[in-house]
Amino acid sequence: FTNSLEQLVEERTLHIEISHKEESEKLSRERLLIRFTKELASQSSFEEILQVLRKELRKFHKLGDPILAYRFGSNRTYLMSFHGGHFSQTETVIEFDFPEKHYLNHPELVMHFANHFGRPFIKTLIFPLELKLIRQLAEGKAEAILCFESSLADKELNFFMEYISDRIAPLSVALDRVLLENQLSSFSYRWEKTFDSMKDPIALVDVDYEVVRANKKFSESPAGRTCHESFAGRLEICPGCPVARAIKEKSPESGQIKVGDRTYQVHSYPIVVDTGGRATNVVNQYVDITESQELYLKVLQSEKMGAIGKLAGHIAHELNNPLTGLRSLSQVLIQETTPGEALHSDLIEIEKASLRSQRIIKNLLEFSLSDNQPQVLVSLDDVVEKTLPMLKTALRSHRFHLKLQSKDALVQAEPHLLQQVVFNLVNNACQAMKDAGIGGAIFLEVNIGIPV
Repeated sequence: FTNSLEQLVEERTLHIEISHKEESEKLSRERLLIRFTKELASQSSFEEILQVLRKELRKFHKLGDPILAYRFGSNRTYLMSFHGGHFSQTETVIEFDFPEKHYLNHPELVMHFANHFGRPFIKTLIFPLELKLIRQLAEGKAEAILCFESSLADKELNFFMEYISDRIAPLSVALDRVLLENQLSSFSYRWEKTFDSMKDPIALVDVDYEVVRANKKFSESPAGRTCHESFAGRLEICPGCPVARAIKEKSPESGQIKVGDRTYQVHSYPIVVDTGGRATNVVNQYVDITESQELYLKVLQSEKMGAIGKLAGHIAHELNNPLTGLRSLSQVLIQETTPGEALHSDLIEIEKASLRSQRIIKNLLEFSLSDNQPQVLVSLDDVVEKTLPMLKTALRSHRFHLKLQSKDALVQAEPHLLQQVVFNLVNNACQAMKDAGIGGAIFLEVNIGIPV
């Protein structure tokens, strides 16, 4: 009975020791796995990940350095390995299928590796890696495998298979993360270069008008916290800015702003992250329309002068003949009357009015001539005298003072353009005068050497 009891105690003790040893080994494996996982989590490149794996597996002396192969979105396959202790990344266009389960000596893959690296490969272990995140981004076109050259004995090989199986999952997650970060970085870089290559300034601003990101063209402006500080040099929001409307309406808006002597058409595109939510940011595109606006105004002015020219031509055609006849008849009748008579004076006034009407029509025709007329020597006084009759209605309610004393001062110019300048100067002065005829007057002086 005593022997049986001692034997039972020994068996129980041995069982407890074995359990304790197994528990310690399991705990040790878990600690090593946690440490390995933490190390992987802090790595940010393929080289760093493979260096961690290489260090982790150095206890297996008959195991070659890891070879990582991955394919993303195309038939190009990237191979990462170590040669003489140095990391190497190469690309191959050789097409081959990635195995979906672990393999020992995959013949096709071993042949491709031998051709690519230019040396024979011995027994090769292949482990597929699961890339969940990057596969979603690539619409399923992403796969990777981990390979080792091995001369491990069967017993050691079984231990290695168990050891590496625990590390495949965290290794897949780390590789997935680095691939995703690389792709996002690549996308970000391409987007940045895309916006930098655009000739228009572009800025991403928040609801407080603070600049979050901007392209190179926008960054040429002085630095500032908000878009109006950076781009326009203003402390207040630019008049005409469409950002507030874009945020409120959650739809693209546009508006014009002035920056110095330049005019910009600002297109604001709101960014709404959540469906039905409020806009969190706005993309502003600043299109310089200064030249196009000036061209538009020139075209508008040209069309306006063309219309006036056509009108003047019709007027001249319809009125010149009757006016010529009226002048001729009045001149004949003047010769038949006696000076001092009322009829004689009336006929003289009729002849003067006819002449004045003909001159106004002639001046109007000259005023509305198209551009690119030949330049000639012209008197500024004559230009003013020809233009003022067309402003008689505008000047009617104003006191007007004219001073001409440069009859012999000639300039090389297109007369009709000078007429338009004089017309606009006097007309603008009339429009700018408030309370016409009360305390104010319009002065026009033509002279040589007038200080400005």
